Formats: sequence, structure tokens, C-alpha cells
Amino acid sequence: MRRSLNRREALGVGAALLLASPRLRAAEPVTSLPAGSSVAAPGGSPKAPSTPPNPVFVDAQDVRVTPQQLRTWLTAAERPRVLLMRHAQTVAGTGDPPGYRIEDCSTQRNLSDEGRAQARALAALLQSADLTMDDVRSSRWCRCLETARLAFGQVQGWPPLDSFFDARERGAAQLAQVRSALQALPAGRLTAWVTHQVVVTGLTGLWPASGEVLVVEPRAAGQPPAVIARFRPA
Repeated sequence: MRRSLNRREALGVGAALLLASPRLRAAEPVTSLPAGSSVAAPGGSPKAPSTPPNPVFVDAQDVRVTPQQLRTWLTAAERPRVLLMRHAQTVAGTGDPPGYRIEDCSTQRNLSDEGRAQARALAALLQSADLTMDDVRSSRWCRCLETARLAFGQVQGWPPLDSFFDARERGAAQLAQVRSALQALPAGRLTAWVTHQVVVTGLTGLWPASGEVLVVEPRAAGQPPAVIARFRPA
């Protein structure tokens, strides 16, 4: 005989359903840009914000990121900005199989066909925006390297972007290197970094979906980077 849920249990189940719903996640702030954003009104010229704006959340299920939006996010600012991307969708699994080797893709969890399509969608968006990255760095994991090659056409493996999912003791040192590199970037240089959830979360406090892209810029030393925009390619 089934037991009816009490009020506390019912609320807990309701909260879990809300968090799990992709349609409700897509209803996060999306269609208009917040005050201080660098995206210009139609006919106007973009201006860099005096302070980092709140992030613009765009879900590709509901709102497409336009080439003009992406171009403005990356170029209309006085500070350097980076496309920070979690690798695209992989085959089912968490982490990597036991005994994986970083130099052997066959031992790792790799991209699925859906993930390759995600990376190619970002490539198409960049091409439409007439944007070519000056520098593309990636974790040395094969799923990140393949994402970068498909999305940007070039890549250089960079150990600070490696996963530390199964080696948490490396995390603090890696994140410090990434923060230092972000602070040292020159303005006007188009830069993309492809990495893992643990790295993106460690830098920003956000938990990205596979294939999700953040546009970030440095703030004062010791502060997390400002997240200018967050989206998933269609």
C-alpha cells in the first residue's frame, strides 16, 4: 500500500523536478541584456562597460546567439576576454575508465556524435561572426582537444586546463596558473580555452553543461573572473 507524501517530502520532490527540468533552466534571464552590458542597441555603437556586467544567460533551445552578439561580447571591451568552454557532449559516463592514459584516446571517455555537432555549431557561429581565434588552448584530454579542433580549427594542449577530477590535490595549483594567465592576457587578442567542468567551476563557481561556452574577463587580482555571457551553441 502506497504511503502519501508529507508536506516536507512533497516540497523536496517538487524542488528536484524544478532543478532537473531543461525547459525551466532555459527560462533563466535570457533575452535582454542587463544594464552595463557592452552590446549596443540597434544602430548604436558598442561601448565597454565601466564595471563587469551580470552574465547574460542564453539557452540555444529558446534564443539563438547571433553572430553580432558574439562579436560584440568578444571585441567591444577594454579588458581581455576569453571564450571558456567545457568540452562538448561525450558518450555516457563520468570521469574516465580505470587505467586511462592521457596519450591514448582509446582509453578515455570521448565525444559522441552529438558532441561533435555541438563543436561544429560553434565553428559555424564563429565563421558567421567573422571571428578567428588568435590563441586556442585546451586540456590535453582527447575530448577537449577534439572539441577545440572542430570548433576553432587549431589547438595547443595546455596542462593547467587538464582535468583534476580524479586528482583533486592538483586543482589549486592549476587554477592559480589559469587565473594568472587570464590576468596577463593582452586586450584585443581573441582567445579560447577548452577544459572540463571542474576547471570551469573552480574558476567561476558555475557548473557548465557539456558544450557550454562562457565569455569571461579578468577582474582585480584575487577575484574570480567576471562572466559576461553564458550560452550553448545551437
